[in-house]
Amino acid sequence: MLRIRRPTIPTLGQTQFGWTLIETMIALAVGLMITAAMIGMMANTLGTGTRTIEMSRLQQELRIVMQFVSRDVRRASYNAEAIRCFGNLDCATDSTFPNGLPGEITLNSANDCFIFEMDRNHDGDPTNDGSGGFRLLQVNGSGRIQMWTGDSDTTCASTSSSWVDVTDPRLVDVLNFEACLEIDPDDDECNGLLVDGTADPDSPAQLSFSGRIDEDDSGNVIYLRTRKLQIRIEARLRDHPDIRKTLIDSIRIRNDIVI
Repeated sequence: MLRIRRPTIPTLGQTQFGWTLIETMIALAVGLMITAAMIGMMANTLGTGTRTIEMSRLQQELRIVMQFVSRDVRRASYNAEAIRCFGNLDCATDSTFPNGLPGEITLNSANDCFIFEMDRNHDGDPTNDGSGGFRLLQVNGSGRIQMWTGDSDTTCASTSSSWVDVTDPRLVDVLNFEACLEIDPDDDECNGLLVDGTADPDSPAQLSFSGRIDEDDSGNVIYLRTRKLQIRIEARLRDHPDIRKTLIDSIRIRNDIVI
Protein backbone atom coordinates (compact mmCIF):
# COMPACT_ATOMS: atom_id res chain seq x y z
CA MET A 1 0.00 0.00 0.00
CA LEU A 2 1.34 3.45 -0.96
CA ARG A 3 2.01 5.61 2.02
CA ILE A 4 2.20 9.37 1.86
CA ARG A 5 4.54 10.87 4.43
CA ARG A 6 3.23 14.03 5.83
CA PRO A 7 5.70 16.86 6.49
CA THR A 8 6.75 17.14 10.05
CA ILE A 9 5.72 20.38 11.62
CA PRO A 10 8.22 21.42 14.25
CA THR A 11 6.67 21.74 17.57
CA LEU A 12 7.74 23.69 20.58
CA GLY A 13 10.86 22.26 22.12
CA GLN A 14 12.24 20.69 18.89
CA THR A 15 15.78 21.73 17.69
CA GLN A 16 15.86 23.92 14.47
CA PHE A 17 18.88 24.33 12.14
CA GLY A 18 19.96 27.49 10.14
CA TRP A 19 21.26 31.06 10.59
CA THR A 20 19.55 33.63 12.66
CA LEU A 21 18.91 37.10 11.30
CA ILE A 22 21.74 38.56 13.37
CA GLU A 23 24.21 35.97 12.12
CA THR A 24 23.19 36.68 8.53
CA MET A 25 23.68 40.43 8.98
CA ILE A 26 27.11 39.89 10.54
CA ALA A 27 28.15 37.63 7.64
CA LEU A 28 26.97 40.24 5.11
CA ALA A 29 28.88 42.99 6.94
CA VAL A 30 32.10 40.95 6.98
CA GLY A 31 31.68 40.12 3.29
CA LEU A 32 31.18 43.79 2.44
CA MET A 33 34.31 44.75 4.39
CA ILE A 34 36.40 42.16 2.56
CA THR A 35 34.99 43.25 -0.81
CA ALA A 36 35.70 46.93 -0.03
CA ALA A 37 39.28 46.09 0.96
CA MET A 38 39.81 44.18 -2.29
CA ILE A 39 38.36 47.03 -4.35
CA GLY A 40 40.64 49.49 -2.52
CA MET A 41 43.70 47.35 -3.25
CA MET A 42 42.78 47.09 -6.92
CA ALA A 43 42.21 50.84 -7.18
CA ASN A 44 45.56 51.55 -5.51
CA THR A 45 47.33 49.12 -7.84
CA LEU A 46 45.71 50.67 -10.92
CA GLY A 47 46.54 54.18 -9.67
CA THR A 48 50.18 53.26 -9.09
CA GLY A 49 50.37 51.71 -12.55
CA THR A 50 48.88 54.81 -14.16
CA ARG A 51 51.32 57.09 -12.31
CA THR A 52 54.24 54.92 -13.40
CA ILE A 53 53.11 55.14 -17.03
CA GLU A 54 52.75 58.93 -16.81
CA MET A 55 56.20 59.25 -15.24
CA SER A 56 57.64 57.14 -18.06
CA ARG A 57 56.00 59.41 -20.64
CA LEU A 58 57.57 62.47 -19.03
CA GLN A 59 61.00 60.85 -18.76
CA GLN A 60 60.87 59.74 -22.39
CA GLU A 61 59.94 63.26 -23.52
CA LEU A 62 62.86 64.79 -21.61
CA ARG A 63 65.34 62.21 -22.89
CA ILE A 64 64.31 62.93 -26.48
CA VAL A 65 64.89 66.65 -25.89
CA MET A 66 68.27 65.96 -24.29
CA GLN A 67 69.27 63.91 -27.33
CA PHE A 68 68.36 66.84 -29.61
CA VAL A 69 70.47 69.21 -27.52
CA SER A 70 73.42 66.84 -27.15
CA ARG A 71 73.56 65.85 -30.81
CA ASP A 72 73.63 69.46 -31.99
CA VAL A 73 75.68 71.32 -29.39
CA ARG A 74 78.53 68.82 -29.28
CA ARG A 75 79.38 69.99 -32.83
CA ALA A 76 79.70 73.63 -31.71
CA SER A 77 82.77 75.49 -33.08
CA TYR A 78 83.29 72.89 -35.82
CA ASN A 79 85.34 74.08 -38.81
CA ALA A 80 86.11 71.83 -41.76
CA GLU A 81 89.48 73.58 -42.31
CA ALA A 82 90.65 73.40 -38.70
CA ILE A 83 93.56 71.16 -39.77
CA ARG A 84 95.20 74.33 -41.11
CA CYS A 85 95.87 75.30 -37.50
CA PHE A 86 98.18 72.30 -37.13
CA GLY A 87 101.66 73.72 -36.55
CA ASN A 88 100.32 77.28 -36.73
CA LEU A 89 99.25 78.46 -33.29
CA ASP A 90 98.54 81.95 -34.65
CA CYS A 91 95.79 80.67 -36.94
CA ALA A 92 93.11 82.25 -34.77
CA THR A 93 94.61 85.74 -35.23
CA ASP A 94 96.49 85.70 -38.53
CA SER A 95 94.99 85.58 -42.05
CA THR A 96 94.58 81.79 -42.13
CA PHE A 97 90.83 82.24 -41.66
CA PRO A 98 89.82 85.67 -43.00
CA ASN A 99 86.32 85.31 -41.58
CA GLY A 100 87.51 83.94 -38.27
CA LEU A 101 86.96 80.66 -36.47
CA PRO A 102 83.72 79.66 -34.76
CA GLY A 103 83.80 81.19 -31.31
CA GLU A 104 82.60 80.32 -27.84
CA ILE A 105 79.10 79.18 -26.94
CA THR A 106 77.14 82.27 -25.92
CA LEU A 107 74.78 82.05 -22.94
CA ASN A 108 72.31 84.69 -21.86
CA SER A 109 72.29 86.13 -18.34
CA ALA A 110 69.56 83.73 -17.15
CA ASN A 111 71.44 80.68 -18.49
CA ASP A 112 68.21 79.45 -20.12
CA CYS A 113 69.33 80.13 -23.70
CA PHE A 114 72.56 79.50 -25.59
CA ILE A 115 73.69 80.10 -29.18
CA PHE A 116 76.72 78.70 -30.98
CA GLU A 117 78.43 78.70 -34.38
CA MET A 118 79.58 75.86 -36.58
CA ASP A 119 80.67 75.27 -40.15
CA ARG A 120 77.55 73.38 -41.24
CA ASN A 121 78.31 73.31 -44.98
CA HIS A 122 81.97 72.30 -44.49
CA ASP A 123 83.45 75.22 -46.47
CA GLY A 124 85.69 76.53 -43.69
CA ASP A 125 83.61 79.70 -43.24
CA PRO A 126 81.17 79.69 -40.29
CA THR A 127 79.85 83.15 -41.13
CA ASN A 128 77.68 81.90 -44.01
CA ASP A 129 75.97 79.21 -41.96
CA GLY A 130 73.04 79.35 -39.61
CA SER A 131 73.68 79.44 -35.90
CA GLY A 132 72.64 76.71 -33.53
CA GLY A 133 70.72 77.39 -30.36
CA PHE A 134 68.26 76.27 -27.71
CA ARG A 135 66.15 78.32 -25.33
CA LEU A 136 63.35 78.21 -22.77
CA LEU A 137 60.25 80.17 -23.79
CA GLN A 138 57.21 80.90 -21.63
CA VAL A 139 53.90 81.13 -23.48
CA ASN A 140 50.70 81.75 -21.49
CA GLY A 141 52.34 80.49 -18.32
CA SER A 142 53.60 77.28 -19.91
CA GLY A 143 57.27 76.61 -20.62
CA ARG A 144 58.63 74.91 -23.71
CA ILE A 145 62.14 74.33 -25.08
CA GLN A 146 62.82 75.61 -28.58
CA MET A 147 65.56 74.92 -31.11
CA TRP A 148 66.89 77.36 -33.72
CA THR A 149 66.49 75.90 -37.23
CA GLY A 150 67.10 79.00 -39.34
CA ASP A 151 69.88 79.50 -41.88
CA SER A 152 71.10 82.76 -40.32
CA ASP A 153 72.30 84.10 -36.98
CA THR A 154 69.78 84.65 -34.23
CA THR A 155 69.34 85.99 -30.71
CA CYS A 156 67.69 84.60 -27.61
CA ALA A 157 64.96 87.27 -27.85
CA SER A 158 64.15 86.60 -31.51
CA THR A 159 60.49 86.11 -32.44
CA SER A 160 61.33 84.33 -35.69
CA SER A 161 59.30 81.27 -36.61
CA SER A 162 62.61 79.44 -37.12
CA TRP A 163 62.58 78.88 -33.37
CA VAL A 164 60.59 75.63 -33.19
CA ASP A 165 59.34 73.65 -30.20
CA VAL A 166 61.16 70.45 -29.30
CA THR A 167 58.89 69.76 -26.33
CA ASP A 168 55.16 69.20 -26.69
CA PRO A 169 53.43 72.03 -24.75
CA ARG A 170 50.23 69.96 -24.70
CA LEU A 171 51.99 67.27 -22.70
CA VAL A 172 54.87 68.91 -20.83
CA ASP A 173 55.32 72.16 -18.92
CA VAL A 174 59.06 72.93 -18.72
CA LEU A 175 59.81 74.60 -15.40
CA ASN A 176 63.55 75.04 -15.78
CA PHE A 177 66.09 74.84 -18.60
CA GLU A 178 69.62 75.63 -17.50
CA ALA A 179 72.91 75.57 -19.40
CA CYS A 180 76.32 76.00 -17.72
CA LEU A 181 79.86 76.12 -19.08
CA GLU A 182 81.36 76.87 -15.67
CA ILE A 183 80.55 75.97 -12.06
CA ASP A 184 80.49 79.22 -10.09
CA PRO A 185 79.47 79.20 -6.39
CA ASP A 186 78.34 82.83 -6.72
CA ASP A 187 76.10 82.13 -9.71
CA ASP A 188 72.42 81.63 -8.88
CA GLU A 189 72.03 79.01 -11.62
CA CYS A 190 75.42 77.39 -12.25
CA ASN A 191 76.55 76.96 -8.66
CA GLY A 192 76.55 73.15 -8.49
CA LEU A 193 73.81 73.18 -5.86
CA LEU A 194 70.37 71.62 -5.68
CA VAL A 195 67.24 73.66 -5.05
CA ASP A 196 67.49 73.02 -1.29
CA GLY A 197 71.03 74.45 -1.23
CA THR A 198 72.86 71.13 -0.83
CA ALA A 199 75.65 70.02 -3.15
CA ASP A 200 74.50 68.29 -6.31
CA PRO A 201 76.28 64.90 -6.44
CA ASP A 202 75.80 64.80 -10.23
CA SER A 203 77.48 68.17 -10.79
CA PRO A 204 81.22 68.08 -11.56
CA ALA A 205 83.60 70.40 -9.74
CA GLN A 206 84.70 71.88 -13.07
CA LEU A 207 83.17 71.79 -16.54
CA SER A 208 85.43 73.78 -18.87
CA PHE A 209 89.07 74.77 -18.55
CA SER A 210 91.81 76.47 -20.56
CA GLY A 211 95.38 75.26 -20.84
CA ARG A 212 98.37 77.30 -21.96
CA ILE A 213 99.94 75.88 -25.11
CA ASP A 214 102.32 78.60 -26.40
CA GLU A 215 103.31 82.25 -26.55
CA ASP A 216 103.69 84.24 -29.75
CA ASP A 217 106.51 86.65 -30.66
CA SER A 218 104.58 89.56 -29.18
CA GLY A 219 104.27 87.88 -25.81
CA ASN A 220 100.61 86.97 -26.20
CA VAL A 221 99.80 83.72 -24.44
CA ILE A 222 97.77 81.22 -26.46
CA TYR A 223 95.36 78.90 -24.70
CA LEU A 224 93.43 75.85 -25.78
CA ARG A 225 89.97 75.76 -24.25
CA THR A 226 88.27 72.41 -23.55
CA ARG A 227 84.57 72.61 -22.79
CA LYS A 228 81.67 70.72 -21.26
CA LEU A 229 78.15 72.06 -21.26
CA GLN A 230 75.93 70.94 -18.41
CA ILE A 231 72.22 70.88 -19.22
CA ARG A 232 69.51 70.67 -16.57
CA ILE A 233 65.86 70.23 -17.55
CA GLU A 234 63.02 70.19 -15.02
CA ALA A 235 59.48 69.62 -16.23
CA ARG A 236 56.05 68.37 -15.19
CA LEU A 237 53.06 66.89 -16.95
CA ARG A 238 50.34 69.36 -17.89
CA ASP A 239 47.51 67.02 -16.86
CA HIS A 240 49.27 65.83 -13.69
CA PRO A 241 51.31 68.75 -12.27
CA ASP A 242 52.39 66.66 -9.29
CA ILE A 243 54.37 64.37 -11.61
CA ARG A 244 57.77 66.03 -12.11
CA LYS A 245 61.13 64.96 -13.44
CA THR A 246 64.61 66.51 -13.54
CA LEU A 247 67.20 65.39 -16.08
CA ILE A 248 70.87 66.46 -15.99
CA ASP A 249 73.57 65.74 -18.54
CA SER A 250 77.11 67.00 -19.18
CA ILE A 251 77.92 67.23 -22.87
CA ARG A 252 81.54 67.19 -24.02
CA ILE A 253 82.04 69.67 -26.86
CA ARG A 254 84.08 67.82 -29.45
CA ASN A 255 85.85 70.89 -30.86
CA ASP A 256 88.27 72.73 -28.61
CA ILE A 257 88.95 76.39 -29.39
CA VAL A 258 92.15 78.44 -29.48
CA ILE A 259 91.96 81.67 -27.51
